[in-house]
Amino acid sequence: MSEQTRTPMLIGKALSIVGSLGFPSKMPGMSYGLEAGETCPRSKKLIREHGEKAVCNFCYAKVGNYLYPSVKTSHEKRLRGLEHPEWVEAMSTLITHYRTKGKTGVDTRYFRWHDTGDIIDLQHLRKIVAVVENCPTVSFWLPTHEPKTVALYLRIHKKFPENLTVRISADLLYTQADTVDDLPTSTVSSGIGYVCPSNKQGNKCLNCRACWNHKAKNIDYPLH
Repeated sequence: MSEQTRTPMLIGKALSIVGSLGFPSKMPGMSYGLEAGETCPRSKKLIREHGEKAVCNFCYAKVGNYLYPSVKTSHEKRLRGLEHPEWVEAMSTLITHYRTKGKTGVDTRYFRWHDTGDIIDLQHLRKIVAVVENCPTVSFWLPTHEPKTVALYLRIHKKFPENLTVRISADLLYTQADTVDDLPTSTVSSGIGYVCPSNKQGNKCLNCRACWNHKAKNIDYPLH
């Protein structure tokens, strides 16, 4: 069902369930984040086993503004909201609201899942896909360090919607990611594929949309 034909719940109710959406200045569109580390099932194991080689060891979401109590409170509310039976409808309502009404300075055709945090489990991924299916005119990007959950989903459901780019992230610096069913990947300073240009343009995407593009088989982010 399209954004135009679906009757959404009230915006106030949707916000009370989901918490809020993000509009990061670096990226073109909307985003949604959870508490880094606490909602990244494999991060502690990767750091414990690989130390300085683990990408998670350099997570930007564990420093700076992400440490503010207000940000942590927002992440906690979003996490609680995931258990609400109407979370899919609430998230779909908010995305549809901004997509159809517009928001100054935001390209609402693009959405990033988890600018902080990750897929918690299979049920979480199924909810994300349901939202994507409810919002067919939005292009979604889902980076993840959870290939086993992604593989399990594909084993059951066969494929993802066309407007969702699931990108498997490399666990270690300087190395290629282990992909799932030929899904696109991302790496850190591996020298493989398309190099993210953001560090040469004020740490912003500007006109680049490679991360949302299925055909960009690997995005290489410089370590900084």
